Amino acid sequence: MVKLKVFILIKMSYIRSASNPEGLYIWSDSDIVTVMKGHLIVGEIPTDVFNGLIKKYIRGRESDCSFKKSNIGEVWVNIGGVNTPQVRLSYGSWSVDMWGVTWYYIAKSNYNRK
Repeated sequence: MVKLKVFILIKMSYIRSASNPEGLYIWSDSDIVTVMKGHLIVGEIPTDVFNGLIKKYIRGRESDCSFKKSNIGEVWVNIGGVNTPQVRLSYGSWSVDMWGVTWYYIAKSNYNRK
C-alpha cells in the first residue's frame, strides 16, 4: 500500500473555527477561498471574488450586497424555535449562515488584504 501525503499551503486565514460560535473556518490557498463549518466543506469561492465582496460590503455599509455571483444578506433562521437574524454568505449553489458580528469581524479584519 502506498501512502500519499497531501500538503495544502494555507496562505491566508480569514477566520478560525475556535474564534466564533458557528465553528466557521475560512481560509485561502491564494486562488480559492474554502469555507468550512465544523469539519464539513460548505463551498469554495475565488479569492478575488471573496475579497471583492468584503470591500464592497465595507465601502457601501450595506447589510445586503453582491459581487460577481457572491452575495451577503440578512436572513431569518429558526434556531431552537426562535426566529433569529443571521447573515447568509452564498456563492453559486452553496450558502452558509452566521451571526452578523461574525461576518462583520471577517469583513473588517480582512478589508485591507489584497
